[in-house]
Amino acid sequence: MADRAISQEALLQGLRDIHLPPEIAGGGIAQMLAALAMGLGLALIIGGILRAFSMRPKRERPVTLNDRVIAARELPSDAQQVALLHLLKDVSPARYQALSQRIYQKGGIPAPDVIEQELRDHA
Repeated sequence: MADRAISQEALLQGLRDIHLPPEIAGGGIAQMLAALAMGLGLALIIGGILRAFSMRPKRERPVTLNDRVIAARELPSDAQQVALLHLLKDVSPARYQALSQRIYQKGGIPAPDVIEQELRDHA
């Protein structure tokens, strides 16, 4: 504990707002600019926090069959056939089963255009 008690005047002096010394050049303007800067800084911080909590996550569009077919077109021919057959198996297992009976025969894998047409007919 302190050896002596704080006087009421000293206590009130300590509770007053902090001000720049009056002898500073442009003291009133400098004080207003300092208050403005602090207010703007606080507004930026609060705005950033509110923005972080109010933003919704981006919803990605579901991948359609057409998107998957277009992506398969960019593959080399052999890989394109395999990718399209996998799509056909997912979309129309019965039609894939019919095609898979002749896949292992000579010339049995249908051309990518034929598989695409099968996919489009099913869709």
